[in-house]
Amino acid sequence: MLKKLLKSDYLKNSLTLVIGIGLAQTIPVLLQPILRRMFTAEEFGVFAVYFSIVSTLAIVANFKYVQVVVIPKEDKTSLNLLSGTLILIALFSLLTFFVSFFWGEAIVDLTGITSSVKPWLLFVPLGVFFVSSSQVLNAWLTRKKSFKKIASNKLARRSSEGLAHLSFGGLKIPGGVILGSLVGDFVNFLVSVFQFKRTEGSFKEVSKKGMKSALLRYKEFPLYNLIPTLLDTISLFLPVLIISSTYSDEITGQYDLSRQILALPLALISMALSQVLLQHLSEKSTSKQPILPTIRRNFLGLALAGVFGILIFYPFSTPIFSFVFGEEWAKAGEITSILVFSYALKFAIMPLTVTFVAIEKIKITSIWQITYFGLISCLLLFDSISLNDFLLYYVLIDIGAYTLYFVLIYFAAKRHDDFLTVE
Repeated sequence: MLKKLLKSDYLKNSLTLVIGIGLAQTIPVLLQPILRRMFTAEEFGVFAVYFSIVSTLAIVANFKYVQVVVIPKEDKTSLNLLSGTLILIALFSLLTFFVSFFWGEAIVDLTGITSSVKPWLLFVPLGVFFVSSSQVLNAWLTRKKSFKKIASNKLARRSSEGLAHLSFGGLKIPGGVILGSLVGDFVNFLVSVFQFKRTEGSFKEVSKKGMKSALLRYKEFPLYNLIPTLLDTISLFLPVLIISSTYSDEITGQYDLSRQILALPLALISMALSQVLLQHLSEKSTSKQPILPTIRRNFLGLALAGVFGILIFYPFSTPIFSFVFGEEWAKAGEITSILVFSYALKFAIMPLTVTFVAIEKIKITSIWQITYFGLISCLLLFDSISLNDFLLYYVLIDIGAYTLYFVLIYFAAKRHDDFLTVE
């Protein structure tokens, strides 16, 4: 059993991606104690708002076709789908530029987010294009099982971003946190294009007819999943925007540090695993093999790791943050001791959500995303409570919503496997 597990392509691919991304994520982690002393909490607060906007719009820009590139049986169909998606991203980014140029200031005033983000709105379209395009190109690498190349892309991004942050911080350039992130996104895009060409990626067989046919073939993904996914993404970043408008840039910066540290395991293991899991479950579904055992094993392993994280961060986060980042970041430690419970649950469940894509049951996840958005939107009602109470309500909503998500995943996989038995 052990020998079979060690020879498993799934395990090898997972370890390749986790180790590669782990090395990449080590760079920003090691730099955080330095950068948190070079830039103020207010600057990180403004970046958190900028990052939230870019991340949300990047989801819309690819119209959810990024998930579909892995699915087609023929590379030709996948390449037409990829090409059509890149065109959609370019058009959406151009539209974002015009909106930011003509109505950016009005949007900031209307939403009530920090006015300090206004000068950086014109950089949002570039960030959206680089991030969303890189996601699509990396989906092709996932299809080709080129997980080492995906990991090297992450490493290139984090290395260039870290170097830019140190340079801009040393030179005291205003907005250095945002500019450094943009440099990393740009390098990631360039390297992703290079890796795409190295893995039989070519536009020679791409045609207008082929792109149109591929986009229409998988139209249910943007049709049924785009708006729910947009709402889900807004839900993830809505707490940042609420904190920015209700409290202060300094508190937003403290929250941003807490979120970055807690999200590190998500980026390092959980999200990396989801890429491999999507390819693995898609293969199993196509070949009519059961998927529930795979889901059970992954959940149990991730859940145990999540419990370990709680045991570390719940009692010790404040002294850890004060020692590593400085006494001025103690508040981020306090925030972490509250948020760790919901992040531990997300760590165990998020990779498994690709199950719905693999078995093409995206309507289920769409319903959950709409429900989650409705629950998170309730936080808008609490605009005059303490920060700790606000975070507590946020965590309770997350725990309830993600528990429901796991139940939906489990029974969808069980139904898939039961159907195979009947056949």
